[in-house]
Amino acid sequence: MITLTLLFIGIFGSFTIPYLVGGNAPQMLGVTMTNYLTQYMRRLDAVTIAVIAFIIAAAVGALYVVSVSRRERHAL
Repeated sequence: MITLTLLFIGIFGSFTIPYLVGGNAPQMLGVTMTNYLTQYMRRLDAVTIAVIAFIIAAAVGALYVVSVSRRERHAL
């Protein structure tokens, strides 16, 4: 579970990888949010994407906390 959580953080939080890969690479979520906010001036869309990303990250974090607490309870 720890490995999956760390992988999720790395993949979900990556922002510069599309810029390093080149123009043909698909945009990741952080790049899309930034483009909506700065280039297209669509603040509501950028905030909506950010809230959805936060909900996904919070859900994964909650799953991690629940799994660790269950493991600790069984260890006692």
